[in-house]
Amino acid sequence: MSNCNDFTYSHCISINVFKSVIIIWNSFYLFYCSTFSSFGFTHKHIPTPTSMGTGIEGAGVLFRPLSEEAVAPFREGIALTLSKWSALQMAVENEWGGRGSRSISEQLNSDILSWFTQSRDPLYIDDLENILDEAMLSLNTMIEDGSVEEVAEKLMIMHEECLEGNYTSIEKLRHAIPQRVNHQHIRQAILLKCVVILDNWCLFISEGFASFHSGVHLRKKANRIGLNPSSVANDEDDEDDDEDDRMEDDDGPNMMVDSAGSQSSSRVETPVNGVKSKETTQAEDGWEAVLPLLMDLLLLKSPTLLNSCIFERACMRLQALLLPLLLSFFFPLHSPATSQYTIRAQGEWRLLHESVGISAMHMQLLHNNKVIMFDRTDFGSSNLSLPNGGCRVDPSDTVLQTDCSAHSILYDVATNGYRPLTVQTDTWCSSGAVLPNGNLVQTGGYNDGERVVRLFAPCDNEKCDWIEYPQYLIERRWYATNQILPDGRIIIVGGRRQFNFEFYPRNINLGDPSTLTTFRLNFLRDTRDGHDENNLYPFLHLLPDGNLFIFANTRSILLDYNRNQILKEFPSIPGDDPRNYPSSGSSVLLPLDENLGNNIQVDILVCGGAPRGSFARAAQRDFLRSSSSCGRLRVSDRNPNWIMQEMPIPRVMGDMLLLPTGDVIIINGAELGTAGWEDARAPVTRPVIYRPSEHQSNWRFAVMAPSPRPRMYHSSAILLADGRVLVGGSNPHMYYNFSGVAYPTDLSLESFSPPYLSIEYDTIRPKILSRTETIGYGKPFMLRFVVKEYLTMSLVSLRILAPSFTTHSFAMNQRMVVLKVTGISYESSDTFLMNAVGPSKAEIAPPGHYLLFVVHSGIPSHGVWVRIQ
Repeated sequence: MSNCNDFTYSHCISINVFKSVIIIWNSFYLFYCSTFSSFGFTHKHIPTPTSMGTGIEGAGVLFRPLSEEAVAPFREGIALTLSKWSALQMAVENEWGGRGSRSISEQLNSDILSWFTQSRDPLYIDDLENILDEAMLSLNTMIEDGSVEEVAEKLMIMHEECLEGNYTSIEKLRHAIPQRVNHQHIRQAILLKCVVILDNWCLFISEGFASFHSGVHLRKKANRIGLNPSSVANDEDDEDDDEDDRMEDDDGPNMMVDSAGSQSSSRVETPVNGVKSKETTQAEDGWEAVLPLLMDLLLLKSPTLLNSCIFERACMRLQALLLPLLLSFFFPLHSPATSQYTIRAQGEWRLLHESVGISAMHMQLLHNNKVIMFDRTDFGSSNLSLPNGGCRVDPSDTVLQTDCSAHSILYDVATNGYRPLTVQTDTWCSSGAVLPNGNLVQTGGYNDGERVVRLFAPCDNEKCDWIEYPQYLIERRWYATNQILPDGRIIIVGGRRQFNFEFYPRNINLGDPSTLTTFRLNFLRDTRDGHDENNLYPFLHLLPDGNLFIFANTRSILLDYNRNQILKEFPSIPGDDPRNYPSSGSSVLLPLDENLGNNIQVDILVCGGAPRGSFARAAQRDFLRSSSSCGRLRVSDRNPNWIMQEMPIPRVMGDMLLLPTGDVIIINGAELGTAGWEDARAPVTRPVIYRPSEHQSNWRFAVMAPSPRPRMYHSSAILLADGRVLVGGSNPHMYYNFSGVAYPTDLSLESFSPPYLSIEYDTIRPKILSRTETIGYGKPFMLRFVVKEYLTMSLVSLRILAPSFTTHSFAMNQRMVVLKVTGISYESSDTFLMNAVGPSKAEIAPPGHYLLFVVHSGIPSHGVWVRIQ
């Protein structure tokens, strides 16, 4: 290129190669399209439902309501149809509508369903096409291949079929291979546009590297050639640019260093002592200004490309192939801007404490934003002393009868400080739940702790500590699971060789008040795999009908715990890999959406685990590969069946947590072996985020940045109010063991910040200013929030989340409810007033303290506490 100087010649050569590949690919594509028939939605004529039963072309279909049974499959059919509409999916995947692209797609699903089910006027296909067109335009996408009309026709026909109780087309969609739309006319234009932009890009780089060291100058140069995603052209900018051009012409080639007279106009300042700060050096270097521009170009996020409709997936794959190569030319791996991009894409790990004195085997976030953690008392002295010279004296302890060290701490999120707490009995492999008043009830454990109930009441001073009630439980509870119930009680299910359940407060036999009652549950006996067990810490989820979903090993049931009656047994999860301890997969109840009314969807997700027999094989030092499968069961369906998906990484002992966005993070664990002493290898240090609302299964998982620390057996994780994930623990040994082993006992505490916490999203991140602190069931309430760049109400949701008690790969009691928002009104500046409605009933959201999040365009606010009662 004529404008490639020696300094950037190799860089421009690489771009020219990229351009040549695109031109060749475009030529091949045009030849292919002219030789073979188009692919994607076929263009054969489909009789339009607009004339069904009318005999008049263009006449509307008279409104007929769908039966209650037909609404759910029709909703699924809409989602499946849109998931196979390649134009829409590529616009969403490439974020051509900006950061809220996925939310726009989800809103389209709801708008189509509302149009079919709530309209009382005749249904005209033109109106449906308008809905589809408007959604695509909001994604900066114009469709000229006829697929809008064909999608509308398919939906109209599907609606007619559902009215007749015919779901054949929906069943076919479930098993159909995703197809691609023919965008020949659009693609030809955008590929040529790519070449033009790459020309500008090379000019930008060559001039930028040779002539500019200030990030300000680089941004102005980018503005002129249309590469700056944040620039908005206006008259003032044009005048500024003209003035800059005149300045550059005057300065000629001597622009590598700003003159003294121009320093005031740039952000580069030299301190009086002549020593430049680190921040000044980075700004002058210009890398932080250049990299986001080039990265956004490579990721197809500049306005030029956003307004250019559809880019073929094959070009995206070519781009993905060349992206690392091009980055390696321009940016060293240690570049600060490269690190910022990594944070934006894959999240960020941060070490909070090298040691908190104990290994965080169990965790619970309390409503004063303090986290209670504990391990066990029977494996020796910890690295943290009890206060005031205190000691625990326990003649029944198997290791240390007099122990002056702490085995529990209270961590303060705000200050990053912690203090020791005192537990008197062994908490090893116990369980817990938070009462409606905010007190933590912690149950069971090992040895002298197996029938103990411990209570912790949060306080604002330094005086609160554990209160213990020995022999409170009717049966020993070691590896049991707790679940808070709609009436405020806690159900405690199972434990080692315990095939029953009981309640806190204790259930008294009304016929004989002196007799305490437990309830037999033979399902737990039936799911036990001999010595391997594989049914401990069963997965419990309270369903909106008030009954309890229980999963153990590979089987699951619906239990009416009030009558001790099994109402239903669901199909076994396919694959025969056990999912409970010690094969230790994990499970979560996906968010419950109150906006769906009586048609609320209830999905259970179970991921990871280990093959049958893994525990015994691990004892012989033969570590089997863990399970990479996830099963999703919609228990609200009349005849539910598991839908299986593959995780990018196999995992055992992973923790699954709901994020404020409704996504699920899968974190910690190992790739080989099972839970147990020394029974796992190959730690999995990369979290994975699962997006349940993504309809294309191959796009549901996103792999995050790795932690530098293995988190194996006895690690745990919880969500914090600010959206970070707190991670601690890992002790795969019988005692504390810090040397001479592959995976030493870990006493550290770290946090993981998911991508939504990147500073890139601060302009669209909402902040809650005020809210109603106590919310009644079905009662209206208000909150105020501020956001710098408000988009639209359709991209705003309001969610409450019950924090979990996490241990042994299961986050007990966590649940998320998407509340009904009735309106959002503008108040002043960037402030908005939201009107919403509390959860409909206690079966949806049991009474207690919840974190409240406003989510705007996929970016959550920090959570604030509310009490549901």
